[in-house]
Amino acid sequence: MKSNKLTLPADVTASGFYITNIRNNIIGNAASGGWAGFAFPVLKRPIGHYANVVTRPAARIALTIDGNTAHSTGWWWSHAGAFYFGGALYKDESDNNKLKYNAGRELSSRGSRNPCKVDMCLQNANWCDLDCQVEDHAWNIITNNKAFLTAGIGLQSWKGRMELSKFEAHDVGLAVEALASGFWIHNMLVVCRTGEKFEMPDGSHPNRISGNGFKWYDTCKFEPALILHVQFQ
Repeated sequence: MKSNKLTLPADVTASGFYITNIRNNIIGNAASGGWAGFAFPVLKRPIGHYANVVTRPAARIALTIDGNTAHSTGWWWSHAGAFYFGGALYKDESDNNKLKYNAGRELSSRGSRNPCKVDMCLQNANWCDLDCQVEDHAWNIITNNKAFLTAGIGLQSWKGRMELSKFEAHDVGLAVEALASGFWIHNMLVVCRTGEKFEMPDGSHPNRISGNGFKWYDTCKFEPALILHVQFQ
């Protein structure tokens, strides 16, 4: 929650890259350390100086997220990912519009990611909170990214409609966790243990890092999860 000591509540999960607007070109970056390497929180509405702009950031589609690397991160929570698509930053109308942050899965009423080909806000300001029709669903495409030395998850998403292509995960607890429907994975490489020495925070131990491939649930209600060619080493 926003306070005199914490202007932006999401700072409790400080990460290498903090991206509230997924509609950007994010290419060739490297993140080391942090609660996550790349954090993509969901906003139902803009905040700060743009609070009066009628738009829904959670419905936007990624431009290019390609060739990024995250390592030595995701140590502080079992669901934190090196690439983390989750958490919601929102104003709580029931609590004097205080700005709050929930790090995990959030209610749709507070903002869940629903990429859409059409801008419902532009069509009608009163439709801004409505989800688009099935035929207007879009997928956020994530390509050629790599995560390694992560006690938690290489890439974690609390919302579906994502296409993950040519993702690599090395020395991780779990390569990918998809906790919603409509998730595509193809040409993923997972090397659970490379044999390299683990450089870890104090109090951590390699035998506590499970080293698994992927996990999903809630995947069959609307769009199926599809996996094409996943290689484990």
